[in-house]
Amino acid sequence: MKYIISCILTTILFGGGNAQITSGLTGVRDHSYSNEVALASVQKEWPDAELGLSDFDKPLESVENLEYAKLGERALHLDLFKPYKNSKKTAVIFIHGGGWRTGDKSQHHELARELAGRGYLVITPEYRLSTEALYPAAISDVKASIAWLNQRKAEFGLENIAIAGFSAGGQLAAQAGVSSELTFGSEHNIEKEDLKVDAIIDIDGILSFTHPESGEGDDSKSISAATHYFGYAKGQHDELWESAGALNYVGAGDPPTLFINSREARMHAGREDYIDVLNKNNIYSEVHTFEGAPHSFPLIDQWFMPTVDLMDNFLQKVTNPSPMHYAKLMAKSFMTWHQDSIAVKTGRPANWNYEQGLALKAIEKVWRETADPSYFDYIVNDINRYVTADGNIRTYKKSDYNLDNISTGRLLMTLYHQSIDDREKYKKAADLLWSQLKGQPVTKEGGYWHKKRYPFQMWLDGLFMAEPFSAEYSKTFNHPEHFDHILKQFQLIEEYAVDEKTGLIYHGYDESREQRWANPETGLSPHFWGRAIGWYAMALVEVLDYFPEDHEGRDQLISYLQRLAPALLKYQDEETGVWYQMIALVGKEGNYLESSSSCMFAYSLLKGVRKGYLDESYRAAAIKAYEGILNEFIIHEQDGTISLDNTVSVGGLGGNPYRDGSYEYYLSEPIRLNDLKGVGPFIFTALEMAYLDQLSVGEGKKVFLDNYFNNELREGVNGKESFHYIWDDQMHSGFYWLGQIFENYGASKYTLKEPTAQNLTSADIYIIVDPDDAKETQDPNFITAAHSKVIKKWVKKGGHLLLMTNDAGHCELEGANKLIQSFGLSFTDKNINMVQGKQWEQGSVLISKDNPVFKNVDEVYIKELVTINPSSESTTLLKKGDDHIMVTVPYKKGHVTVIGDPWLYNEYVDGRRIPDRYQNFQAAKDLAKWLLTK
Repeated sequence: MKYIISCILTTILFGGGNAQITSGLTGVRDHSYSNEVALASVQKEWPDAELGLSDFDKPLESVENLEYAKLGERALHLDLFKPYKNSKKTAVIFIHGGGWRTGDKSQHHELARELAGRGYLVITPEYRLSTEALYPAAISDVKASIAWLNQRKAEFGLENIAIAGFSAGGQLAAQAGVSSELTFGSEHNIEKEDLKVDAIIDIDGILSFTHPESGEGDDSKSISAATHYFGYAKGQHDELWESAGALNYVGAGDPPTLFINSREARMHAGREDYIDVLNKNNIYSEVHTFEGAPHSFPLIDQWFMPTVDLMDNFLQKVTNPSPMHYAKLMAKSFMTWHQDSIAVKTGRPANWNYEQGLALKAIEKVWRETADPSYFDYIVNDINRYVTADGNIRTYKKSDYNLDNISTGRLLMTLYHQSIDDREKYKKAADLLWSQLKGQPVTKEGGYWHKKRYPFQMWLDGLFMAEPFSAEYSKTFNHPEHFDHILKQFQLIEEYAVDEKTGLIYHGYDESREQRWANPETGLSPHFWGRAIGWYAMALVEVLDYFPEDHEGRDQLISYLQRLAPALLKYQDEETGVWYQMIALVGKEGNYLESSSSCMFAYSLLKGVRKGYLDESYRAAAIKAYEGILNEFIIHEQDGTISLDNTVSVGGLGGNPYRDGSYEYYLSEPIRLNDLKGVGPFIFTALEMAYLDQLSVGEGKKVFLDNYFNNELREGVNGKESFHYIWDDQMHSGFYWLGQIFENYGASKYTLKEPTAQNLTSADIYIIVDPDDAKETQDPNFITAAHSKVIKKWVKKGGHLLLMTNDAGHCELEGANKLIQSFGLSFTDKNINMVQGKQWEQGSVLISKDNPVFKNVDEVYIKELVTINPSSESTTLLKKGDDHIMVTVPYKKGHVTVIGDPWLYNEYVDGRRIPDRYQNFQAAKDLAKWLLTK
């Protein structure tokens, strides 16, 4: 249709027909429609009406009359409003109205200012009116303004461009937005690839000139605006009139559209037909009508701000970068700044330090949510700069007994858990840090000194520096007794450093009371420092990941977070949603909004809610904080990276030069851009925000993974240990990644030691993987008829069984076959995808576009699997040629899904082994989501 209309337009413009009406080409600009004229008309019905004004009261940079195109001697100009912090990374091109004959680009400056204050770049271009040139001059000029902006996306740090307009401007915006491949015989030298927009906002603009609802072209009293626009009366050249309607172009691949309308039905002629086309192509749209409002409503105060709010909400919904986008972009930005090494102090070489560890932990979290191996490789390369083959750590001095040096040990644990060469050296390095903790000087009551050179002093920072590593090490290497010591560190802080009045926590505590900064009675430092409390909050939510479920201290730790959370909300800045450097001294001269503490608090609240430690009510405050972080601290650079601003460089107590802990001291420390103490927690926070849209998928669902039929053992550091297709196995043999996917969807995961009726009662999903044969386990548990009966009854009641076997020869198939036969399925004797070495293509399985489960996947890798005989009631989910690879079948209230390979274990999901053309990670996410919602 778009091509046909283009051809018709070309024929009309350059072919014959009726003589054009040119009396309107006066060459004199028509100023008959202005904001004042619109207001006077509205005041006849609403006497108290005023023009709408922006509420934004901070300085904005704007440039008027920028030339965006030139036709001979005729220059075309636009006005540009730069965003107050480019938090949205979206530009809005706003086209003025006026019947294509009058109006001016300055009419919507107040709206542009308000949008710019909310983080958008806004341009208001002029275009040739029908007093100067006939159709398609106006749409051609609008297209040129789009091209001008697209060519400058990098310069302005943009990711999205929206086009909006009012009245005739709305018509032009919609037409331009859905005809991105057409130039309309443009006199401008523009390329089609520069004409794309990402969203359309049509404010009371028609979608068709010839639609039955349209009132355009009534020349009974005088020549109408539309007739002057085209130079032909309605009925003389219907094809030309039709060619100007967005309704004739809208189709697949077009942008989402927002309609904001008045009471005047004729001003949205064709809207419903347009929306029908969008719906057929699964394109999002919204319609909002201000009942009783006049046509000029967006200019008038009572509708002005609601109009802007609708625009802002819509654009955030359809163009605002996702939290996952921000997490990945910040991670990539960090890797761009530190390509070879992570030097955190200006003028000093890179060394083993906690900022490095914090940033690398953030990179690890992004890797686990993307399966992009570049993140993992970055971690390995950086850690290997320090860890030697014998497990020593270059630049690290144990004798300093500095808790800050422990934090990066978390990456040593990560690498030790992976299937990589020389993994034992990472354990040795972790052992070295553990030995520091075992010898760390302590207070009389057992609290770690923050550093050897800070005797008898506990700082909040130290809880984060030491305890998450300490907890993971204790869990991994079987030191259950040490969890009492971890708990003790938090108990001492809660006993001595918490302020009963505010609920906040003082930065430091000197047991000896000898430091000048210490209160001689309490030993406490004078102030509440935001980031110190942030370290403490993060320490709690991180330690709880490893703290034993049955330890009596676990509930204590959770109670500490629950005690702190209300205090954080009490001091959250109401306007911005973030926190001040000196958290309790809001409004005091010199105090400022600080990014690292804001990120830490947002992360701790979000994770606390997700894990069930905090009430759901805290989520709204955390979301507000995240949005505030984007608005207040994120800067979009011209090179495509992002930066985090307003992070205080350091905060300490004592030392040389001496830091007295005063208000003036904390404000004297430099403020830095892209300080890693803010960058790392920002990535943490963005990832937690990314989980929010997923949590409802599996909320309340319980996923049980069998460890009875699959019960292989290996020799571990603590003796015999389970491995192979289990949740906790992080090596290539495990299901750690799949388990994390289920948890990120809001489900809970469990290990099932035996499938009895009682054990299966609460299970929603039961996964059996690779049942052992006698070669794999000394005393295998085979699937018996009794087991099959129990499982069948459970499925009948609504359970979903996922059976993932293996090819013949690597699995006990006989019992598995009898199990699925009770549901009408069976395994064949045929094994396929027998991969030789790294000939990956031999394991390829292509997925059709209409696959009901793997909706976001084109190709996966599955090797050496047994095929399936389907039943008349089953549905084949994966197929290769005539071979059925994955099949699902309903049974009473439940379902059974079967595949002849465990294909979604870590080795083929984490992105490190198979080529990236195979989308196994996304397939695991799609499958988990389907299982949880089936």
